[in-house]
Amino acid sequence: MRYSVDVSGSQGPFRVEAELLYQPIGYRWAQNLRTERTPETDRFVSYFESMAGASWTTLARSQAAVGAKPAGE
Repeated sequence: MRYSVDVSGSQGPFRVEAELLYQPIGYRWAQNLRTERTPETDRFVSYFESMAGASWTTLARSQAAVGAKPAGE
């Protein structure tokens, strides 16, 4: 995947950070269960919501300085 950010009119250098997160059960999928009004789905959705802040893990993290001048310039 590639992202582009228009930085015209801005001055660097810029610091770019990226994280690749993995969430075994996606938010949208869990929320779609709300329409299934059963004790099991209600219980699952409540569990999911109570753990939403910790329901993923970081698989990779990277950072870089972009547009920095080479040393000595």
